[in-house]
Amino acid sequence: MEWALLQIRVSPRELCQALVRELIGSCLLIVTGCGSVLAALHSNPESFNLTGVSLCWGIIVATLALSLQCHMNPAVTIALASLGQISIVTGALYIMTQCVGTALGAQILVGLTPSNFTWSLGSTQLASGVSPMQGFGMEFISTFILLFLISALNDKTREPQGSGPLAIGLLVAALILFCGPFTGASMNPARSFGPSLITGDWANHWLYWIGPITGGVVGAVCYHFLFQPSQKEEEAIVVEGTVVKNGSNEQNNQV
Repeated sequence: MEWALLQIRVSPRELCQALVRELIGSCLLIVTGCGSVLAALHSNPESFNLTGVSLCWGIIVATLALSLQCHMNPAVTIALASLGQISIVTGALYIMTQCVGTALGAQILVGLTPSNFTWSLGSTQLASGVSPMQGFGMEFISTFILLFLISALNDKTREPQGSGPLAIGLLVAALILFCGPFTGASMNPARSFGPSLITGDWANHWLYWIGPITGGVVGAVCYHFLFQPSQKEEEAIVVEGTVVKNGSNEQNNQV
């Protein structure tokens, strides 16, 4: 392992600011996202409004990503670390902060809502009849898609494609509609960790870590190797007075 992968590449002040953003973002994600689940269960327990909940999650993800520019998701952090975009030490600090933030958010939600419908805190659970391996597959595929899109949006060689946070929020909403009825559509280990820690419900909790993390890493790596140009393609290569860039030749004017 290269020493550079372990080095923190930002100043202490910048790191502290980033960790505070992760803490606040992860906390608000649970308060609003899981709060929307509780509100839907309370307003109409017999007919759960998945569409409204998915839109709430999508909007809050887009808003927090735009305003705080934070990950809020260990799957995102680990995927970026696997590509060397952040150091392992920084990534570990991010993940610990994200988990603390979601636990704090779940505890705040307990204090904000009546006790008669906070028993689940919007925790992710497998639906009846869904096996753990099926749940793993759902979480793997949904997070694969999510990190594939995030990698595309972070690709600096592409032309700007509009609002990245909005695209991520819309995709999150769509993926919740896709796998929410089966697994609760976590796609985020910290999102599952916070409510589980407060409620003490750890049933099948492993799949909400392994599924999103493996799916996210595979999605990011697939985009990186299939679509992202190599360093040689990105940089101009000067050979005997000729600049070769992105497959085209441009003759240098030399006096």
